Amino acid sequence: AVVKKKGAWVYSFSALISPERPLSQFYLDRICPISLWHAKCQHIIGGGNSKGQPELATFMVKRADGSCGYLPLDALISGNWDADTMSVAHEGFSLRLTITPEDDANAVISVQAESTYSRSDSVFLNLPLRLLLGQQLQTDTGKSWKLDENEIRLEGVRQISHNGWRASLPSLARFTWPYYTYNPYGSERVPKNIGAALGVVTIPLEPDSRWTKVRFSVQ
Repeated sequence: AVVKKKGAWVYSFSALISPERPLSQFYLDRICPISLWHAKCQHIIGGGNSKGQPELATFMVKRADGSCGYLPLDALISGNWDADTMSVAHEGFSLRLTITPEDDANAVISVQAESTYSRSDSVFLNLPLRLLLGQQLQTDTGKSWKLDENEIRLEGVRQISHNGWRASLPSLARFTWPYYTYNPYGSERVPKNIGAALGVVTIPLEPDSRWTKVRFSVQ
């Protein structure tokens, strides 16, 4: 695992893989291995508890038969003082992710997907966003929403802004709010606890090794 501070940014990777324990409510899935934090805006990217929730996995593979693969087979981190790369293996895909703070106001997440099978599976990047309940979410179209229990689903959103930061997204990105996280305690495993809800950006990746980029800018 890596935790690194560069200027106002702090980011982390985790390449830890744990075995699946579907019958134990206390074993969580290790599928949200990155986080991003800024000194002004605080936590921007960070997953909550998850179990059996492919929509929250940083990398999600959708099979031709409609099933989803979201538990990585293997992962490793390579890098040095200037840059770090996390490589993740899923059945049929080799995936790479880097986080690059350019200056105190800008950081770029770059993702690459390479297909290792000749079949029509799809792969997606999911970014769990830590949004503040009761505050506003804006898009590049000029629309805004107050974050509460009401559902927000956006297709083809190119830019979202919240709490002093802005995310510039690829053209096919989708956004969902609220996404409820797993709770191993109590009678309900995924309670509609709006205080622990996330916003999730989902981005389809091209499996031809081209890089997809998401830029976070602090205003």
